[in-house]
Amino acid sequence: MNTDADKLAALKCHWPEAELVPADGRTYVHLPNLKVTAGASPKTVAALLRPWANGDGYSTRLFFSEKFTTKGNNWNVFTIAGRTWHACSWNGVPETLPWLQITASHLTPLL
Repeated sequence: MNTDADKLAALKCHWPEAELVPADGRTYVHLPNLKVTAGASPKTVAALLRPWANGDGYSTRLFFSEKFTTKGNNWNVFTIAGRTWHACSWNGVPETLPWLQITASHLTPLL
């Protein structure tokens, strides 16, 4: 799987509504209905995967449409593609992994 389309196809097996979103001259992956179990109750949120490093010290990032107050550390707010996103401090997920594995790895601090 070398192309973004191939990587997206693998994600769509789990999240059929996943789509590529261009922003900042790069491609992100929008996951509009990501079910997350963080704390006592699961919720469905939108997420935005950045499967590449951008020089901010994070090899990849997963942004959420809202902050999880009971899980994750050091939440920050970002504006990407004209929308507000939240991400906790979670690093060490390499961009060389398949996008499905990158996404799953970034969900770890919310478990």
